Amino acid sequence: MIQHRLNDPRITPITSITRVELSADFSVARLHVSIMDRTARQELCLEALRSASGLLRRAIGRRLKMRKIPELSFRLDESVRGAFNTVQVIDDAMRELGERPEWDRDDELPSDAAPQQTEQARDETVADDLERDDHPG
Repeated sequence: MIQHRLNDPRITPITSITRVELSADFSVARLHVSIMDRTARQELCLEALRSASGLLRRAIGRRLKMRKIPELSFRLDESVRGAFNTVQVIDDAMRELGERPEWDRDDELPSDAAPQQTEQARDETVADDLERDDHPG
């Protein structure tokens, strides 16, 4: 819904709602959002989502049969990024021990693996951007 309904360049393509917490009286929905981008871009994306909350509430209201649609509160979810960083640490440790991570074994990939390699290259680019953002200079 986010990528298809909102036409805002501040919204990063790899943006996902990872969890929703609804208050007991249904007045507030806290949406935890994973944004795979640099910190500055994450803030811009959150800003865009917050500014579009009215539009999103109307879209939700058309689908739900509720008297009052909850206010939307967006929060950055770092769990996906944390998991990604953990996997990177494990991969680095494997390389130090002379092992190659399973995803990095080109010689064992089937011939139809080209799309996976493209996704892998994209993921590595995102990882490099995140690494530079976390450790500038």
